[in-house]
Amino acid sequence: MQYKPLKDSLWQRIEFFIFQNDLGRPRTRDRECFETIRYVLITGIQWCNIPVLPEFVPKSTAHRRFQHWVNDGFFDRLLHWLKPDEIEALSLLHLDATVKVAKKGRPNQQSRKIQDKQNDRSRKSRRSAA
Repeated sequence: MQYKPLKDSLWQRIEFFIFQNDLGRPRTRDRECFETIRYVLITGIQWCNIPVLPEFVPKSTAHRRFQHWVNDGFFDRLLHWLKPDEIEALSLLHLDATVKVAKKGRPNQQSRKIQDKQNDRSRKSRRSAA
């Protein structure tokens, strides 16, 4: 899926769900943080590979804000109150899974023979070194 910046009208609805805290130093603009987080979620890149662009914030800022918003319940509120077509425009809904079959029981005879040969070699090398 390709990343496209948000429309201003949609951002105004999203901005309503962000709690503002005026304590401490000035915050990075929420829209830039949100756009950076959307870019990571849409493209699937790692946080450390966020491109350095004027419309994006640094990776540490984006990740810290993402964690804060998750803990704060921002995304839950957002998905609960936005309309389905607005959620689709955000492109935030993704499913990612990795499935690996777990081996059951003891290893088969072939792998056991290989392990025995490796153990024999290491024993012989220890004896010759002594």
